[in-house]
Amino acid sequence: MKTHTIADVRRNGNFYKFPNYVPETWSGTLIDMLSVTNVPAEDRIWAVTGLLDDRTNRLFAIWNARTAIERYDHAPDPRSITACDVAERYANGQATADELAVAEDAAWWAAKEYASAHPDIIITSVESARLAAANAERRHALPEAVFFQRRQ
Repeated sequence: MKTHTIADVRRNGNFYKFPNYVPETWSGTLIDMLSVTNVPAEDRIWAVTGLLDDRTNRLFAIWNARTAIERYDHAPDPRSITACDVAERYANGQATADELAVAEDAAWWAAKEYASAHPDIIITSVESARLAAANAERRHALPEAVFFQRRQ
């Protein structure tokens, strides 16, 4: 596994605050970066995803979306599952950007419909999926990753 330095993280330009927490002489693998406990999790994710390629970022975002879907306390809308499936096919070069956009829109409307029918529910984004998507080069990095949370 490749070893990265703080210079690599800075060169990428998408390092957020990771270098603020470690010495300039720090080096390590991406796994090492995720393991630096004195760096906030969000900063570690920003730094790591900034060093990943577009396909890996997309697949990471899809993994996060699927993880969120598994945590629903109800059966997920099939449009959310389909959006993840299409996004994965897109990441692997097996679906078009138009197919991805259609699946993404359908999943978003499914989430809005559910939230409208359940006023005690709000939609919140899966933060790590959004971070991975933000680092992807294309507009449609992944289906809109959403999960539901009860209003306080």
